[in-house]
Amino acid sequence: MKTDTVDRIYRANVAAFVLNDKGEILCCQRSDNHNAWQIPQGGIDPGESPDDAAMRELQEEIGTQEVSLIAKLQEPISYDWPEHLHYRGFHGQRQWYYLFRLKPEARICLDTHDEIEFISYQWLSVADFLPLVHGFKAAAYRQALEEFAETCADVIKSD
Repeated sequence: MKTDTVDRIYRANVAAFVLNDKGEILCCQRSDNHNAWQIPQGGIDPGESPDDAAMRELQEEIGTQEVSLIAKLQEPISYDWPEHLHYRGFHGQRQWYYLFRLKPEARICLDTHDEIEFISYQWLSVADFLPLVHGFKAAAYRQALEEFAETCADVIKSD
């Protein structure tokens, strides 16, 4: 993971760890790469706050905003993309992380948006979740979970 420098351009982004009532993390399988698993995340639109972007991304990607905010990191975490993704004009993402709990009445629905991001999902402990996340996102996810564990360890199922 790289720190921001003047020669690198990072896309403003949000990412949401969503927990169920057991403290397990919602882990979603990407529709464009069936070997890739991640949490709901996406870009912040011009004029949109990170908080608003997080709620919009939840609606678009998992079909619900029926969540309760547990915590959010005070500082974003940046990571670099592989070079073949630099065509977008960015070198990586600067990501604000959120920790939510899904409300009991909420239902996950992956096909509510025109662009379906995920084809399936599962609920996992941190120990089972982290090995599924490969590549350039893995270190950022690990760092975010470690930071959340400092203040929210009792709500996240670690193993």
